[in-house]
Amino acid sequence: MTCLKLRTIFLFLFVISNLLHAFAIDDKKRCFLTPKVTVNIANKLSHNTQLLLHCASRNDDLGIQTIGVNNGFTWTFCTDSVWHSTVYHCNFKAGQKQQNIIAYEEARREHCKDNVCYWTARDDGIYFFEFKYFNWE
Repeated sequence: MTCLKLRTIFLFLFVISNLLHAFAIDDKKRCFLTPKVTVNIANKLSHNTQLLLHCASRNDDLGIQTIGVNNGFTWTFCTDSVWHSTVYHCNFKAGQKQQNIIAYEEARREHCKDNVCYWTARDDGIYFFEFKYFNWE
């Protein structure tokens, strides 16, 4: 191999490693070749009712969140655009009421606006944007 080829390969590897390092140390979520999606869940329940929320995917358990009235919980993630397998399940609990939903699945990403999905817990059920999707159980 000539010296020029070795320099070219070395330069290429140097640039790639610096780019990967820049992505790794950035605190903002960046997605490489996949869409970034944000899910927002809001508590619009009455009577100062707290919302207990537990969301998880196959690879990421977000833990139990306690959301006060007129507050929300938001998370951002990179989708698996190769296999289209990203799914987040959420369990909503409000007093004696509860409901399990799929808060995000790759097959329905087009229903989210600009890759942001909005869910709201209200007294009469769970809403996706302004549309009621689920009743409480």
